[in-house]
Amino acid sequence: MSEKSSRPTRSWVENAGGAIIVKVRGELDISGRDAFRRALTCASSGSTGAVIVSLEDCSYCDCSAVGVIAALRHTIGSRLHVVIPESSPLRRLFDLCGLLTALDVAPSLTQTLPRTTFNAAAQHALSA
Repeated sequence: MSEKSSRPTRSWVENAGGAIIVKVRGELDISGRDAFRRALTCASSGSTGAVIVSLEDCSYCDCSAVGVIAALRHTIGSRLHVVIPESSPLRRLFDLCGLLTALDVAPSLTQTLPRTTFNAAAQHALSA
């Protein structure tokens, strides 16, 4: 068993002010790809608002997860927003794949919120 597979990925979906946030914690690789895809499908299918994928707590991401995010962008278009901190090594991966410019990528949820359909109550709930 590799070191990467010993750290399970957790993802969960939150509804805030009409937008859906999918938060990922841990390492996102092929072993967690299907669960991640299901979470994104669930988040995007029942809503017409923004879908935000927060990778703020994601320590590793491989090409299978990047592919899932790119496929979601193809499906829901500009409703997709991705959060990757400036200091995260994931930024380099997304840059090499050309996704930093193809996707709406912000360094934090607080910087993403004004660009989505969030209301003030949702912003307050996230900052609490």
